[in-house]
Amino acid sequence: LDTTKEELQQHELLQSFSETQDQTFLDKRCLDLIALFSNTIQEAHNAVGIIIRAKNKQEKKYGRVLIAEDWQEEIEATLRKVYHKIKTDAKIKNVDNYMFGAFCTTFENCLIQLQSWEQKNESQTVVTLHDW
Repeated sequence: LDTTKEELQQHELLQSFSETQDQTFLDKRCLDLIALFSNTIQEAHNAVGIIIRAKNKQEKKYGRVLIAEDWQEEIEATLRKVYHKIKTDAKIKNVDNYMFGAFCTTFENCLIQLQSWEQKNESQTVVTLHDW
């Protein structure tokens, strides 16, 4: 196998990764970040799968759906933290597990925040205006 050709193919696939992912809730910035930190297209797909599984796990746990398009900033921030930690912390042996745990925490926080917003909105006192 020609390693240079293989490397070029991987590079090309990663370059266009964000344009070829139509079955995902992740925006272009998140997908570009995943591609940047992936060595192969398989790694990039794996990262997307981990994020989707973490989201599904927390949705099941809380019994509700999270509209991930509304939480792109949180997702991107988690990706940046995860990649920073992976690059700087030699203690992390299982990158997939670390990423899954980080995204479970992020999605759980999003769901908790959502619940608290809804409770606030429900409990806002209704002021009755009297037409004297």
